[in-house]
Amino acid sequence: MDTLNEFVFAKNFNTLGQFAKPKSNLLQLHDQLIEINKQERYSDLQQVRFAYLQEVKRYEMEIDNYIAVLPKSARELFEWGDSLHNCLSGYVNRVRANHVMIFGFKVLGCEEIDFAVEYSKDYGVVQASAKYNASLDKFQEQALSQWLHKIKRLEVL
Repeated sequence: MDTLNEFVFAKNFNTLGQFAKPKSNLLQLHDQLIEINKQERYSDLQQVRFAYLQEVKRYEMEIDNYIAVLPKSARELFEWGDSLHNCLSGYVNRVRANHVMIFGFKVLGCEEIDFAVEYSKDYGVVQASAKYNASLDKFQEQALSQWLHKIKRLEVL
């Protein structure tokens, strides 16, 4: 789905001339589309700020050795994607429309996010991944589990 979104984003199909024909590998295709779209997307994101309901902001909290935070702007989400080497910037429109929430989990005392979670109030965790879209390790899984437990308690209150 992320790869298809990259094609949708490619408004200027002239940039696709930079596209090197990859072997039949969806991951390589995805990565090339991200790089081609990166500069155009980055310039479009400079002014986009996210607004969250107060009930959503309550989901930002410390858990174990982590802190869960929401991106304040599209630029920050783009930077998270660069840091994790994934396509978080492709979620800008869905975050802006309040279809999903993206939470970055930072190790306490660190500036960079360690992993990200796509969360929907209707479906819960849609996906969670670490650097290079890797699966979460046991410490990350534990932090995510504790966070989910805490936010479920908030929803009941």
